[in-house]
Amino acid sequence: MSKDRYWNLWIDRVILLICSLILLSWHIFKPDISYAALVGLLAAVACVLTLVDPLRCLFLLLVSIVFEISGDLFGTFTVSSTEVILAVFLATWLVVIILRRQVHDNRIPLAGWILLFVAVLVATLTTALDKAGTIKHIFRWLELFVAMILVVNVVRGRNLLRFWNAFLFAVYAGALIAILQSFIPFFISIFPPPAAHEPAVIFKALVRVHGSFEFPNLLAAFLNLGLFLSLGGILHGYKRRVEWVFHLVGLALIIIALVLTYSRGGWLSAFVALLFLFILTFVRNWWPRRRLAIIGLVVLALLVVTIPLTPVLFHGVYQRVTSVGELESEAPAVDRASNLQNGLRMVADRPLLGIGTLGSDYQVMQEVEAEYGIVDLSKNAWGYTFILYLQIAVEYGLLGLVTFLLFIVMVYRSFFRALRRDSASPLVGGVLSALTVFLLHGFFEVMMFRSMLVALGILLGMGFALCKRGEDGWGYPGED
Repeated sequence: MSKDRYWNLWIDRVILLICSLILLSWHIFKPDISYAALVGLLAAVACVLTLVDPLRCLFLLLVSIVFEISGDLFGTFTVSSTEVILAVFLATWLVVIILRRQVHDNRIPLAGWILLFVAVLVATLTTALDKAGTIKHIFRWLELFVAMILVVNVVRGRNLLRFWNAFLFAVYAGALIAILQSFIPFFISIFPPPAAHEPAVIFKALVRVHGSFEFPNLLAAFLNLGLFLSLGGILHGYKRRVEWVFHLVGLALIIIALVLTYSRGGWLSAFVALLFLFILTFVRNWWPRRRLAIIGLVVLALLVVTIPLTPVLFHGVYQRVTSVGELESEAPAVDRASNLQNGLRMVADRPLLGIGTLGSDYQVMQEVEAEYGIVDLSKNAWGYTFILYLQIAVEYGLLGLVTFLLFIVMVYRSFFRALRRDSASPLVGGVLSALTVFLLHGFFEVMMFRSMLVALGILLGMGFALCKRGEDGWGYPGED
């Protein structure tokens, strides 16, 4: 790696650190300025960064996922800092490529399948009970595809692997915040949980962490993405010892934070995805001894941590299927089995296009809660069935679920095609495993909340960029 490229990596991290500290300072000091003023400032910064270097605006977007700020804009509708940055980035980027006549140089992977899925989402408005809530959630799905398209077209050449490191930096920062929460109460006051979800005590002493996210399971989903991207980077390799140390420390932070989330669904999905990555590693012969030893140490660390918790894990999994309580000692707040059955009844009543997304009209939520017996719908409007795929079927019907699954199948088809190349990198395997762990976690939780859709879109964009990059050979992370 040349000195220029080496210093570029560290300059990237300095920029990421500065962006993180700025957004973290907002949460700590809560300055007495209006949210509209903050939105305007973020929009201006995003616009300037896009004009100067679009990759750096993606860095800001990554950090905003971890330290997201939400608020009411002009007292009419709620927007988050991630949504503002993404919208300004898209608008500025489109203007730039149009003025430079570079529209044809860009591409949209699986464009036909994306349009089909969006068309089905729009069609659900005809049967939606809460049209405002459905429109809001359709825009969140659009954010997924916008993030994917931006990453595919902006992150090219050496930028691809610089962005890989930037994504991992953001995950490491989120993991560090989560770990500090368990030991320092001050960090819980910075990112307090919702009023109905007070911090629980786990392992008789430690606080169950949620990081900067609203709930521990959302944090676990985000950490799992970083876990497998980190393992993919380790299998691919780094040339400098300082890079190895940086990423190994970051990997340790992810594992510790993942344990402290006490997310049983997150743990199970991570173990299954680890098996999936192991099979990919064996089939593709990604077995350099030093990297294999590191992967072995990771697996050993996970076993050392989780084997003593095996009885708790199995009991917790049973509880997660039958009820939702923070810990086994709590009275169940929501009967999961009942909501599962009632969700299936909702699909049976409106099988084709579903009932739409709830959340904006409280009266509609009360009526649905009374008609179908959904427990505490108002507290879990974004995921009351607790299964991602059932939630999609309830909101967008079987047509929406089938279209979503077909899109996922096409994504896997594209990634496996890239893996069949002789030059395929373990980085593709890392992205594929990260996508797998996210989808597996969907059998235990609904993670399509907050900015997780943007994070998923960024992951898919990295995967498609890697598929394209594989045609021209590979370098080390941070290199051409």
